[in-house]
Amino acid sequence: MPAIGPNYFAGACLDQSFDEAAANGAVITPVESCPWYGTIVADDSVGFYVSAISGLETPGDSIGFFVMSWFNDPAEASSLDMPSTAEGITIGSSAADVLDAYPTATEVSFDDISRGPRTQLVVSTGDDTSYNFDITDGLVNEISWGYGIAEGGPNGELCAL
Repeated sequence: MPAIGPNYFAGACLDQSFDEAAANGAVITPVESCPWYGTIVADDSVGFYVSAISGLETPGDSIGFFVMSWFNDPAEASSLDMPSTAEGITIGSSAADVLDAYPTATEVSFDDISRGPRTQLVVSTGDDTSYNFDITDGLVNEISWGYGIAEGGPNGELCAL
């Protein structure tokens, strides 16, 4: 699986259009009802997805952040070849692993407008970029990275923005 970087995933980079990412080998399939939300990886059999999100005003023109989602028990992810950060953090990593890899991580808790209470470990990766590791029962179950989410998030159902 491709690695997660502070500004990229699988040939797609922040600020690229969906078409530019495709030219680099990262085919992004926009969701018809919300063209700003593009799927890069979808494995329904295990509940694993990686998506690129662009601006609402100009869908697909400039990737702002990525989301890697897992819709099963995070402990089950350890048996799969999952994308990870350079420091080895992925779905199923423990909160302690995240803090060991990123000692400057800050815990952020908030009420998501569509998913309820969330706790994240947020790691600054640049001026306005971060890794956000969602923690459930001590394990990473979602990773978001990119622009504008350093205070926590993304918040809400991304296809209903």
